[in-house]
Amino acid sequence: MDDALEFNVQPPGDLWRFAVGSPEAHGATWVLTCARRTNDVYLSTREHGGGDSKWSFHQSGDWRLQYSRSKAEELGIPRVLSQWNRPATDALGYTEMIRILLPTDDIVPGATELTRLSKVAWIAPAPSGMMTVILMCVVAPGTQVPLPRDLTPLRLVALHDGSVVHVFRAEAEIAGYAPLFQQARKDILRTPAPGGGSRAPSHTDPEARGMVDAVSSEGRHEIWDLWL
Repeated sequence: MDDALEFNVQPPGDLWRFAVGSPEAHGATWVLTCARRTNDVYLSTREHGGGDSKWSFHQSGDWRLQYSRSKAEELGIPRVLSQWNRPATDALGYTEMIRILLPTDDIVPGATELTRLSKVAWIAPAPSGMMTVILMCVVAPGTQVPLPRDLTPLRLVALHDGSVVHVFRAEAEIAGYAPLFQQARKDILRTPAPGGGSRAPSHTDPEARGMVDAVSSEGRHEIWDLWL
């Protein structure tokens, strides 16, 4: 372990856009938003429900993936897609929020270069055959935490009460995830997520991405960012 993490901490109310890759070839584009006057944190992506859904980490400990009320009513589906309680803090002082898993070979050249992508923080992908892991955690006020050597800090954001959201990058072997990813691609192509649009995704389309809200065998909440 390194010494306590030292990094520029953004003030409450921060909004951060990021993606793994480059403007010419990238995975999903994400927005991490931290409330200014509460400890609520939100994560969303245009590739899941067209921006009508988000992962919400409420200070009450009620954490969930849900559609906006209007979109759920329009689609005629339940608003809440998944829901869980804030997990316990680990021995180092981190409370894990969620992980984004992106296989590097699912980063496809030719994705649309949106004008607003000029404000996106571009994160280097893992080598081919591996996956990039974006890990989000929160640390209680005044807690000094060590930095594991296999994690690279990307952003730190203060919350209303002095807690700090930590975003890290890591690289990992795909290993046992490979068959899970492949099955998930088939499932998405067979039954696209509500709100994802009426156009059938094609494996030749660089915009054909699927977001999978998953729970690992260890109970971690994950988002799989896959090219279909």
